[in-house]
Amino acid sequence: MTLKLSRKPSKNDVVVDYKIRPNKISLEEASRLITGEFPADFVPRPRTPEKLKPVISSIDKKNHGVRIAYPNELFENENVSQILSLIAGRVFGLRALKSIRIEDVSFPLKLLKSFRGPKFGIDGIRKISKIKDRPLLATVLKPRFGLSSEIYTRETYASWLGGCDIVKDDESLATTKTNNFDERLKKILIAKDKAEKETMQKKLYIPNISAETVEMTRRAEKVKALGGEFVMVDISSVGWSAFHTIRKMDPDIIMHGQMSNISLFTRNPEHGVSARVLAKIARLVGADMVHINSAFGSVQESPAEIRDAERELEYVAVKGKGHILEQKWFGIKKSMPYVSGGIQPVHIPKLVKLLGKNIVISLSSGIHRHPDGTIAGAIASRQAIEAVMKGIDLHKYAKTMPELKRVV
Repeated sequence: MTLKLSRKPSKNDVVVDYKIRPNKISLEEASRLITGEFPADFVPRPRTPEKLKPVISSIDKKNHGVRIAYPNELFENENVSQILSLIAGRVFGLRALKSIRIEDVSFPLKLLKSFRGPKFGIDGIRKISKIKDRPLLATVLKPRFGLSSEIYTRETYASWLGGCDIVKDDESLATTKTNNFDERLKKILIAKDKAEKETMQKKLYIPNISAETVEMTRRAEKVKALGGEFVMVDISSVGWSAFHTIRKMDPDIIMHGQMSNISLFTRNPEHGVSARVLAKIARLVGADMVHINSAFGSVQESPAEIRDAERELEYVAVKGKGHILEQKWFGIKKSMPYVSGGIQPVHIPKLVKLLGKNIVISLSSGIHRHPDGTIAGAIASRQAIEAVMKGIDLHKYAKTMPELKRVV
């Protein structure tokens, strides 16, 4: 097959930026192997029409970068599984490659618009939460195992009283002998109403509905029937298409896209998929809020990786530079980044400086291990956000805030 090196991609192509470490072959040979394998496997003789051939558009030997343009005609509209099978399928098992990483992917207008994207996005979440201009404060209860539905509800209520805007289930919490999903949902939604009346503030609960698709659908319907506004689906465990199914099934519920094993894809800088690509696909399939790990804390990505993911979720358009491809979102709503992973109140100023205020900051141990308990931990975390929004040094602000003073 004759491949055209350095062909400028068509505006209708899906362009993928790979980082490749070849195994005993040149980078150009490795690039040709990637593009050459696809037609050989899927297209019978006679020769493949030129318009259907993926082509190498550029090779960056210094940074081991290869950019490949896949014609839009190869893709089915609104089918994320097929997209990933094409661009991130068998190439990851090629013996001729020591490693391969997808650094970015750019979607053309036609394919992009076939997806619905978020229903609510950042603006919708801010409207429902009634929080206009500060980061939202969230928590996940700890310990993640062993809490009865009664204790879970009590600690959820305490978190809201202290100032948390959101309480989210841990992604590993489903139904247990002492904590049934349906019972927990009923009790917490009652506690939510009580907390809202007591604090005069809007509160949100994000139950984890992740399961096999039939049960997940039932749980989503149960949440809506009881007046819930939010659900969480662990994209990385149930799959992109399962998440997309729930989004299409019920467009009037806010969806949080959790990625519990994001580091499985992102941690190795030479192999896997970048956080920006995962964030971009989550926005594409309709996640209103997207988990992106944290740049600070116990579970973290590099600050640059987290910042890139945040931009793919929040920007109307991203400019191309280096491995980053230009991406215009053509009116698809922005997703709200959800930052978590061992975050403490002392990390909040750095997070806001890096990512801005259109984020959800989730603290677990940073709230529940406060020396004076959960309510004090939530108060201290809100005080840290207040300090940032007022432009006051955290340690200086803590001098007059006893809850914050205990943890900084």
